[in-house]
Amino acid sequence: MTTEALRVDESEHGREVARIADERFAAHFEPQRTWLSLAAFCGMCAAFWFVSLLPAVRERLHIEPAEMAGLMLVEALVISAATVCARRFGGVLGSAHRRAERIETFVTAGVLSALIYGSGSAVSIFWLFSVLHLSHGAPDSQNTRFMRLSHAAWLGAVALAFALQGKSADAIIVLFFTALVQLLSWAQARSTEGALAAQAERNVLRRRLEQVLVERERQRIARDLHDGLGGQLAALAWAAEALIAEQPQAPGELKTIAERARSGLHELRWLMSDLKQASMTLEQLAQSLRSGGARIAPPGVAYRVEHRGDVTLPPELCYQLSLIAREAALNAFRHASAREVSVRLVHEGDLLLQVSDDGHGLPADAREQSRGGLAHLQERAEQLGAELTFASSASGTTLTLRLATERRSE
Repeated sequence: MTTEALRVDESEHGREVARIADERFAAHFEPQRTWLSLAAFCGMCAAFWFVSLLPAVRERLHIEPAEMAGLMLVEALVISAATVCARRFGGVLGSAHRRAERIETFVTAGVLSALIYGSGSAVSIFWLFSVLHLSHGAPDSQNTRFMRLSHAAWLGAVALAFALQGKSADAIIVLFFTALVQLLSWAQARSTEGALAAQAERNVLRRRLEQVLVERERQRIARDLHDGLGGQLAALAWAAEALIAEQPQAPGELKTIAERARSGLHELRWLMSDLKQASMTLEQLAQSLRSGGARIAPPGVAYRVEHRGDVTLPPELCYQLSLIAREAALNAFRHASAREVSVRLVHEGDLLLQVSDDGHGLPADAREQSRGGLAHLQERAEQLGAELTFASSASGTTLTLRLATERRSE
């Protein structure tokens, strides 16, 4: 196993980091964006307002009930909006929730800074809430920088307000605490990003190792098929053809045996070439399909392959696409009495594989009743995460497989 085979490509690593970040983002917010959590938070906001009504608390915190009510109402509204976006408009990973979550982050930083300023002193218990908010958001690598900037902006405004009131000491304390909190949040975020990058690298290396092992196993199977079944089919075809040459009046069954043995040998050779598949451009894959299909097409049947686009496909995807194209072509040759089969490979954002024939079409319940070819095609499409559709009529059948670019690039 070479070092080159296990080298981590930067773009692949970046995609894996983004995927894990999305997973963590979803795991972080899914429990918070339920209706029950929203009700609990609104209850907590109401509790803060109620506590501010108590004279002892009001005297201690220097926050009037009206101020607390306004701030808690604003906070409840932005969290409600984020919850609605998450539950109704695309989930927590949807763009609506991501925007709402940023608005919530900015407003929350402002509310917490307003509580510090409203207390009238830079040494306020409300600093604890700012620290908790930043610590809570640090694992969210996609938003932590924006969160730090939001707190820095609002707390900077608080320090300026204290300075304009002549409270220079309070302004300096706010700036000191702001720098300290920012530093702690940055260190926590860096630790999270480092762990995320390490996990992404492990995932990529594990997938690469699995690919190497799969490729080695395929090559072993290809060798075994060549030395075993391939040799037997070739011997059978040669023996039958030798008998036919010696006895021109040989039974028709013998000719059938020779033809089927030779056809089976061609199919086996195409399968072996697929098992040894490497990364290919779209043009190379089209050429592979063209040469393989020409070997298995019955006499008098036209088999054409065309391609459009320029992209390099990984070995596993080349292998699966080749199997799907071959299975669809064999179905057309054997079961639809097709005289013409066309294969199209197109890459325009999505990857498209289309196999069309001029046969007599599929029965109405063919897909539901299939236990072989069509069912296997559907299973392969599901493994790829692709969409597989059939359009069939008395004048032929068209199989279309569409694979999203995001899935193809993995």
